[in-house]
Amino acid sequence: MASEKATLTLAEKSTGFECETLIENVRFHTTLTSDVFLPNRIPHNLPHNHSEFEGHLVTGSNAKFVTSSGITNLEKNDFILLPPQSYHHITEANDTVSTISFSFSFSEINRAHSTDLYRALREKTDEMRDAVVLRRAFALAHALFSLTEEMGRGALGKADRLTFKTAEVLFALLDGLCPEIRGEYKEQLSPATRQRLAIDDFFMHNYEKDVTIRDLADAIYLSERQTNRVLLELYGLSFKQKLIETRIRTAMQFLISTNCPISEIAEQSGYRSAVGFHTAFRQVTNMTPAKYRAMMRK
Repeated sequence: MASEKATLTLAEKSTGFECETLIENVRFHTTLTSDVFLPNRIPHNLPHNHSEFEGHLVTGSNAKFVTSSGITNLEKNDFILLPPQSYHHITEANDTVSTISFSFSFSEINRAHSTDLYRALREKTDEMRDAVVLRRAFALAHALFSLTEEMGRGALGKADRLTFKTAEVLFALLDGLCPEIRGEYKEQLSPATRQRLAIDDFFMHNYEKDVTIRDLADAIYLSERQTNRVLLELYGLSFKQKLIETRIRTAMQFLISTNCPISEIAEQSGYRSAVGFHTAFRQVTNMTPAKYRAMMRK
């Protein structure tokens, strides 16, 4: 009698989640299989390889990854990325290891973007002769644990939620792999946005000083008349009104969070006299500083 052959029906035996994520000019295909995705202690003691990139976040106390170049010792929150076709196995006490793992592939798409993410990522991965290790990858660990939590929640909108969480994982991974592309958007701020941020910064750092609209105008390279028009558009306030509001709102924060005398808070907020401080405070809040402090502490 012919012996029966063992068979594996993939649809029945393999479960998990996969999705496509578009980031800049790169399409990622990510696979999360249930047997290696959840943070359980699982055996990885047999040498094997994969057709895609495979990443492991160590969630236990330590792990040893054996690759063609030797043994890599990892600790909790370390992340290791293995290139396709890289034979490896993992050892730990009792031949088990605690990880969260996932696999992915990526390809280029024809989309115009300010950064060539595909080129940067391709150059980084082409350099990978073996594993790449990200030590103390806390941002990636947070994203992966958030993803595992989402796996256990209700079915309503689950695919969309998992897709969003997977994108967060990929962003965290890219930050670790290609740090040179971070911050590239700084010069893309519009002139109007840069102007608004400069005004916010001016009041934040100068409210306690005897500044005038001329000082602000010089800081943002406008005339006094243009500066006042911009202030009215942004805040609905004149320069003097914005300065008073900033000082009083700052004083309110000090009154809530410190035990400093009111006279000291008045000086820290830019007022040289207690009378001027009390007058301005009542105009903004309709109460005295002492009454406001007492009310907020109830």
